[in-house]
Amino acid sequence: MLELIETFSGVDRSVNQNINAPVVFSRDYDNLYEQEYTDSDNDLRTTVIVAGEGEGAERTVVEVESQHIGINRRELFVDARDLQKEVDNVVMTDTEYINLLAQRGNEKLSEYKELQTFEGKIITNNYVYKQDYNLGDTVTVLDKNWNVAVDTRITEITEIYENGKIEIVPVLGNKIPTVLDKLKRR
Repeated sequence: MLELIETFSGVDRSVNQNINAPVVFSRDYDNLYEQEYTDSDNDLRTTVIVAGEGEGAERTVVEVESQHIGINRRELFVDARDLQKEVDNVVMTDTEYINLLAQRGNEKLSEYKELQTFEGKIITNNYVYKQDYNLGDTVTVLDKNWNVAVDTRITEITEIYENGKIEIVPVLGNKIPTVLDKLKRR
């Protein structure tokens, strides 16, 4: 099986911008069906504790985004022993090292956000694929019954060719990580 991979730089076509013509997918506009909306904060982390070099009380520890308290605080521990204060006989200042640990914490924190996904099949009656929208574009998905409007990126598109017809199946937003995805991340 031959698999083709292309890279696109998406265009913002959401209703929250005024440069490009907006693209809105909704059952109300008869251009979306079989939709599935997921809003999950199961993987959300609000605070990262990054531990760098050292042992016990001598270990350098940095908290990133520590303003969350109580029930709103969801911690993630990052073991960053691989980041050393001295590299190739060059010693960082304490501030430089703390900034390096904080940067690692911010990188890890970006992987643990609230996920909103809106998947569905598009009925190609009022927008033309690769003309009005494309892979990587940010579009708006709207459902008035669910009181949901989400600006989301088209992260995947499957083109199905059957009996002379084409069916476009986009994946909008980020998929909820599976257990395997979570294990790979660790």
